[in-house]
Amino acid sequence: GLPLTRLAPDAFFRYLGIRYNILGSTRGEIDHILKDAAAISKACHKHPYLYHQAVAAVTMVQEARFRYSAPLARWTDAQLEHLLSIWVANVKAALTLSPGTASCIFTLPPDLGGDPIRAPRVILLQALGSHLHQLVALDDDIRRQAQSAWANLTLHLGTYVPSEMALLLRAEKFPRACPIARFLRVAGQLGVQVTLPLHLTGPIPEHETWEGLRRRILHDFEHGVPPTDAEQAMVDRWADITRPAREAGFATPHALHRIRLRGAQGTLQWFILPPHIPQLSAHRELLSALLRRIPYDSDSELLKPSPYVGMLRDDLPDHEPEVPVVQEVLKMLKAFLNDDAGPWQACRRWGVGLKELVTGNLPPYLFTAAGIGPADLIRLISKWVQSRPSPHGQVLNSEHREALLALDKLLWMHQSLMA
Repeated sequence: GLPLTRLAPDAFFRYLGIRYNILGSTRGEIDHILKDAAAISKACHKHPYLYHQAVAAVTMVQEARFRYSAPLARWTDAQLEHLLSIWVANVKAALTLSPGTASCIFTLPPDLGGDPIRAPRVILLQALGSHLHQLVALDDDIRRQAQSAWANLTLHLGTYVPSEMALLLRAEKFPRACPIARFLRVAGQLGVQVTLPLHLTGPIPEHETWEGLRRRILHDFEHGVPPTDAEQAMVDRWADITRPAREAGFATPHALHRIRLRGAQGTLQWFILPPHIPQLSAHRELLSALLRRIPYDSDSELLKPSPYVGMLRDDLPDHEPEVPVVQEVLKMLKAFLNDDAGPWQACRRWGVGLKELVTGNLPPYLFTAAGIGPADLIRLISKWVQSRPSPHGQVLNSEHREALLALDKLLWMHQSLMA
């Protein structure tokens, strides 16, 4: 046999048709694609084909060579632009045009008088989209690794909405190694709305994200009171500063504690409070000031009012500016179980059911911390309601006792978390 060839750590070798090195770099593959693409124009010199035949052949070859390894190579913006210029030169050679012919004919859109060729970014977007579908096609370790990469990406960016992620990734100077990030980045650069495989993302909630909240704060900066230097610096580092909250289980602002305060115009409005976690203690005061710029409704992202808004008094005195929603809902449900039907009748007048009241106002993290499921609480209270002999006759059955214990535990847990 032949002796093994010794390779330096930065030396490239071909594996499954793609040039890597043991350091994980694909620069060798990128250089190879650029070199091969540049050689096409020389092969087109004095070709015997019709113009449309030559253009079709050149386009097919250069796109196929690029597409094969595109999902695995980390193409930078400058390299993609360089490749586009080579492709344009190849099309000129196929049309037997002078190399000095204006390239704008092949890059401008038709409404500006151009006849554009397909750019490398378009091919890259298609190749990455197919690559992501292949990653999650089977229920195996590859799918789970892709799901883990998606979870890490959403945690880092502060959003799980593909359009918001595309805008954030588009602003980054260099592409990331993650193929999901590169796919969304190219989509953002092309201004294309894309969807990701459901096996990768899972069901995407409709609640407002942390990034959506940041954009609302930026809108307030532009149209409201100008920000201070500290406020602007916090918004610039928004994803990093709010990451501890997401790691603690507050995936969206919807899960945060809400209070009702008098806004700048003197009217009562809903606002959210930053979570009480040690990692945010240094930023809590400034973050609270930012959050009080933005009136927040727990269901604003669904374009309907919160079911609990109409139940609170609008004539709160000035010395009582806050109404903690979570605490009030728990106390109201407990009062109802203790045969005080007044709050419950007020709730019914506004057309709010038990499920809407619980899921619309009690944050998911509270149930997780207390070890109680919202569906279990709703079931216990509903069963007790069905077993009551009269509106004023209380029956101390097992469902009643379990419901009271669950509410006490939730109230205690809420007070502990907010302390």
